[in-house]
Amino acid sequence: LALFDHESITLAILNVSAHYAVQPRLPADDTMTFDQLVPRLRSYIPGIRTVVGCTSTGIIGRVSGSSVDEVQNKPGVSLTLFVLPKGVEARAFHMTEDDLPDLDAAPSTWQTRLLSLGESSRKHDKELAQITSTVQGMFLFAHRTFSRDDSLNAFLRGADFAFPCVKVGAVAGGVGPVGSERLFATLRRDVLRRDAPSAYSEGIVGVLLLDDSPKPQIRLSSLNSNAARPVGPLFEIMRCSGNVVQNLALVTSPGRSSGSVLSGGGALRHVFESCTEEERKLIQNGLVYSGFSSSTFDDQLSDDNVLLRQILGIESKEGHLAVENGNLRPGQHFRFFVADTKTAQHRLQTRLTAYKASQLQQKFGVSDDSAKDKNSAESARFETCGAVIFTDEMRGRRLFRDPNWEADQISQFVGGSGSISVSGMFSGMELCPPGGGLDVLPTSLHFFSCVVAILSVRASSDSSSG
Repeated sequence: LALFDHESITLAILNVSAHYAVQPRLPADDTMTFDQLVPRLRSYIPGIRTVVGCTSTGIIGRVSGSSVDEVQNKPGVSLTLFVLPKGVEARAFHMTEDDLPDLDAAPSTWQTRLLSLGESSRKHDKELAQITSTVQGMFLFAHRTFSRDDSLNAFLRGADFAFPCVKVGAVAGGVGPVGSERLFATLRRDVLRRDAPSAYSEGIVGVLLLDDSPKPQIRLSSLNSNAARPVGPLFEIMRCSGNVVQNLALVTSPGRSSGSVLSGGGALRHVFESCTEEERKLIQNGLVYSGFSSSTFDDQLSDDNVLLRQILGIESKEGHLAVENGNLRPGQHFRFFVADTKTAQHRLQTRLTAYKASQLQQKFGVSDDSAKDKNSAESARFETCGAVIFTDEMRGRRLFRDPNWEADQISQFVGGSGSISVSGMFSGMELCPPGGGLDVLPTSLHFFSCVVAILSVRASSDSSSG
């Protein structure tokens, strides 16, 4: 930390291994607990205003040299420090289930609570209108208990309603019982109080990136890649309740379903009987997942719109199938998936290659569509300065059998020679738009995925002009 200009660091993303939660103290100091971690960090970096993050089952960062290492299922800390351009502010928030506005609340209600503004007044309304238009992106970190019911989905719908910008993040990971995780956030009221604990055991924390420059100085984008391949036919949800699939119908062609209806459990049995021996072993070993479309308007189920979920169980009498955090609706497409290392590798490399190709097109002003030339020219004025990885705790060495494979791939494509910061965490679940890329909305909850948040800044030559 002595190498940094402390006064210039405005934001820190802090990810701490949850393995410390089963110990009474953090090993670096036998008197320090999670509640004292952020105050201690801010004493080391006096100029820092905002810290945000959570506990996780593993961390990603540069341990030694220029390589990016994955430290999984053992103690570790990852600290990402941001020197934001002039005119850019990082403002943190914390919300619990009780803080969530009603479903019919106006966008201004969500904006006020997330921006930590006072009660409505003429001054408040003017400030709200000015600030809302400056939000360029959000990092989010949710507690596991917040994601178990519909609270997280309700938050994401409201946040998208209030701020139509890219949002990326994760559900905190834990190695102990549910509830042992911690969230970290330095709220606006605590910026001047370095001794404020800034640790929370419920709800969701996050940071809004505000940019009031005449030309936006920062840009947040995302990539998303899951690690499962489809098995069996495509179904349409006919009846469901919350996260429970009651009846499914086979899809015979786009927009058309067969007359035969199966229970959720019956559909899984149908798939099991028709799949290969290798796929049967994966299903028997519990490496089978459900996937459904992010919208009822999607005609197909693809990598860009599928939302993967764990299967919680099958009800013995009716055969209803329960999935984790489903929030299902009739009309959605539904399919079963199995874990597959080769698919995961190919899909991530394909996403990263497409990202690199788009970077080169923007840099040299090449576009496949003349209508995109203006956007391409604008994108060319931004340079990638860092990437934050949120990868599922079921991935890493457990999936690829090779330590650092995923971090190496991302660092190579996004981080280049090592001059760009690459860090992150192993998460319980991941948050980003379906498919990532240029999509902004809706922000969705993902499982068994790798999400890469890419932060870019306007090139210095362009910032000085105009």
